[in-house]
Amino acid sequence: MLGICSCLRSDPAAYAAYVATNRLSTCFKNFPKVQSSLRWWCQMRDRSIRETEVLIVGAGPVGLVCGVLLRTYGVECTIVEKSRSRDRRARAISLHAPTLELFSELGLLEGISGYAERLTSISLYGRNNSYVGDLTGLDSPYEGYWNVEQPIYEESLEGLYEELGGTLIRGLEVTSVLKQSAELRPPSPNCDDAPSPRRVDRVDQSTSHIHFQFIICADGVGSSTWNLLVGNNERLRKQHSGEYLLLEGVPALKSQVADTGIYIGSDGMVTRAPLTQGRVRIAGPAQPGLSRANSVADLIKAVDKMGYGQTLRLREIERSSVYRVSASIVPRPFDLSMRFCVVGDAAHTTPPAGGQGLNSGIADALSLCWRLALFLKGSSGAEVFDGITDDIQANARHAIESADISTAVRLIRENRTENDSAIRHEMSTRAIAWSQIYRGRGNPLLRRHGLKLHSGDRVPSARRIVDGQSRSMHVSALPVNRIGLTFTKLRRDTLTTDVMPSKFWPDDVAELVLRPDGVVL
Repeated sequence: MLGICSCLRSDPAAYAAYVATNRLSTCFKNFPKVQSSLRWWCQMRDRSIRETEVLIVGAGPVGLVCGVLLRTYGVECTIVEKSRSRDRRARAISLHAPTLELFSELGLLEGISGYAERLTSISLYGRNNSYVGDLTGLDSPYEGYWNVEQPIYEESLEGLYEELGGTLIRGLEVTSVLKQSAELRPPSPNCDDAPSPRRVDRVDQSTSHIHFQFIICADGVGSSTWNLLVGNNERLRKQHSGEYLLLEGVPALKSQVADTGIYIGSDGMVTRAPLTQGRVRIAGPAQPGLSRANSVADLIKAVDKMGYGQTLRLREIERSSVYRVSASIVPRPFDLSMRFCVVGDAAHTTPPAGGQGLNSGIADALSLCWRLALFLKGSSGAEVFDGITDDIQANARHAIESADISTAVRLIRENRTENDSAIRHEMSTRAIAWSQIYRGRGNPLLRRHGLKLHSGDRVPSARRIVDGQSRSMHVSALPVNRIGLTFTKLRRDTLTTDVMPSKFWPDDVAELVLRPDGVVL
């Protein structure tokens, strides 16, 4: 009944404890909470139990970033991943400037730069005109996006995590969480949705329980861990985007960065994005009548209906799918009393426009991990977590609200010359918002030009790299380190204007304090 572990058979003391616990459990059969406590105590007697400070569920990029940051801060952590191998599909490909800055501080950029397709703009295409969202001249060392296929940067993150002494266990999933202990079991055979993996990572099925001080769920909405932690907690649904088509392969026309963008048709739109080795991804809302059961030919016909000819045609198709996307936010992503936090896709789902889901999840990790490290080290009390829920939900709202390009799409479909200036302004605002450089209050386009900094605003990085040279930027010459555990205090009367121009200071504020992740406290 108690699912006693195998060690009890060879340990007389443990066996005696089991007999006593079993009898007590029978006595308290009408008291489920008492039985649960007895079951937890019995599990703690299991010699095979593993202990860790932080248990992270999910070895995707957000979970791995959490692991890397915590190990950088000296926190012991274990990542558990139900998939027995790394998924080799491209999946999340857009690395925005804040993510590139973090990867640079972690020393990961050199390893992935050779696989990156660099984008300095993203455009909206109508049948007769194009409208460019320029991503150059922004306040970051890295302009625009890097398109890097997920297995490439995942492998770099995983290597760094293990180099820092982190533990990764594959082939097990969390099936129950009781107090601060998680039960692990091998998942069902069909849990791996990756087709024909090319390499198999280390699999550890010897651990049945893990005792932790804190658990982070980073394996998406609806996973077993998410259901255990969040359960029936009502989720705030902002919008629903329906089904999306996705095709990947070799284009009929040679891929050019200038052709990357969102193509608008009379009754649909698709995004064309470059992948490695000259391949491209074409994705967009499904047309009426299409479903997961439709053939590849149906998907191709739906894209052809856009009317862009060879530009959106593939000479060779490597992957096709129809998938459902939505936009939602978990209202309670953090609970200190239960010692859990959900981050990334487990805390919010976002529409694919602008490729923001991954980057918002990494922002969640940055917001959480410095707090968690200070708390577990005893350097701060529970007050260090003040604002963590606001941070996670703000990251989600930024991504969801900026993904709405319906105004620009409507104006393009009207095909009127007098709409051009409005479309260009809309596209500039969206592109800068998608960069996530100016994440915080207000219009990111205005913040770029000097909107006052407020609590919760991300301070742009201090240097830009131009032609291989590091140069000061017009916003600030203040170096921002986002992976430390120190707070930075700035006084207005001691800074020169080239360090922090006065137009960025809030009115009647003499001092600014930056959190360890480079956000205004």
